[in-house]
Amino acid sequence: MTKPPPAALTDAHSVLAETQPATERGRRKRAAIVAAAREVFEESGFKDARIADIAKKAGASYGSFYTYFESKEEIFREVVREVTSEMFEFSRPRTASDDPVERIEVANRKYVEAYARNARMMTVMVEVTAYDDFTRQLSVEIRERFVTRNAEGIKRLQSQGLVDKKIDPRVAADVLGGMIERFAQIWVESRTQAEIDAAVPILTRIWTRGLGLAEN
Repeated sequence: MTKPPPAALTDAHSVLAETQPATERGRRKRAAIVAAAREVFEESGFKDARIADIAKKAGASYGSFYTYFESKEEIFREVVREVTSEMFEFSRPRTASDDPVERIEVANRKYVEAYARNARMMTVMVEVTAYDDFTRQLSVEIRERFVTRNAEGIKRLQSQGLVDKKIDPRVAADVLGGMIERFAQIWVESRTQAEIDAAVPILTRIWTRGLGLAEN
C-alpha cells in the first residue's frame, strides 16, 4: 500500500472536488460505490473486503469500480476521509451557552456519540494503520485537526482569564483530547446510550479539572 503522502485534511473538500465526476449521474454512482465500500469494510474488515463485493453492493459492475478508483486502498482512504470529516463537523460545540464547562461537555458528548456511530469503521482504520504508512499518516493528520481546534479553545479561555496561561494549550489539548479519543476507542462501541450519557459528565469533569476550570 505504497503511495505519496496524503493531502492535508484541511484540504479534503478541494481534494474531493478534484476527483468528482463531471456528470450528476457519475457523482451519484461514485457516491454509491463509496457508501457500499464503507458497508463492506465494516462487515469484513480491510483485508477480507473484496472489490467485487463493493461493486455488487453498489449495484455496479466490477469494471465500473475502476472508473472511479484505482484500488481497494484508494477507496478505503476516501471512506476514512468522509467518516472523520463528518465526526469533526458533528463534534463542534454548537451551543448558545457562554459557560465554558457546558461547551466542553457538549463537544465531548458530540465526539463520543459520533465515534459510537462510526465505531466499526474507526476500528478498521486503527487496524490498517498498523501496517500502512499512508493510512497512519492520514490518521495523524485527522488527529491534528481535533488537537488544533481544542488548543484554540484553550487559548480563548486563557485570554478570558479562566485558564492559567502557564499551561501550554497545545500540550493540554493533546493530553485531554487523547483521553477522550482512547476512551472512545476501547469503551464506546459496546456500551448503551445510557452508559455513554453517564460517562460524558465524568470525562468533562476530568477535562475541566485538568485546565483548572473547576476552581474558577
